[in-house]
Amino acid sequence: MRKINYPARRAKRHVYKNKEEMREAHNIMSRDWKRKNYLRHLETNRRWKKRNQEKYQAMRVRYENSLSGFMRSLFRRIRRDHHKDPRWKNETFTLTFKKLWNHLHTQIAELGGLFCSFTGKPMTHRRYANKKPNSGALPDNLSAHRLNNEIGYNDVTNLTFVRFKINNRISGTYLSDMKKTFE
Repeated sequence: MRKINYPARRAKRHVYKNKEEMREAHNIMSRDWKRKNYLRHLETNRRWKKRNQEKYQAMRVRYENSLSGFMRSLFRRIRRDHHKDPRWKNETFTLTFKKLWNHLHTQIAELGGLFCSFTGKPMTHRRYANKKPNSGALPDNLSAHRLNNEIGYNDVTNLTFVRFKINNRISGTYLSDMKKTFE
């Protein structure tokens, strides 16, 4: 028996009227594809987290105790506080993580390491004490301090990194009062 070779069938191609119509159709298709895959990725992650809770917890603690994880968490807190404060609610938040990260590294270069800019003592960046979530703040941890409380967090030159203990002690005070604290 002789084999019959049928020509391959092609899907009908849509003929676009102009380039704008073509771009719009491709944008819609790519948006739908990204959305579908994003949702599938979220669902896969949720299932993995549910099945491997101990691994996930250990991985989260390891990441948040790293300097980059700690700084991302600090940046999220700064952004949240900016939006909650009635003084700056109407201002747009212009500080980016990259600006904050670069500012930290300039301070590290100036001081020769991860040291408090007021006391000169070393700072840590551990998110959790005893590797347990919500186990309290550590007094030697890195904390962002505003030099002038009226400006807010938008200006990087208004920020310096100090120990949490020092930041708590001098929170709400002005520059002239801080000088008295350290004399």
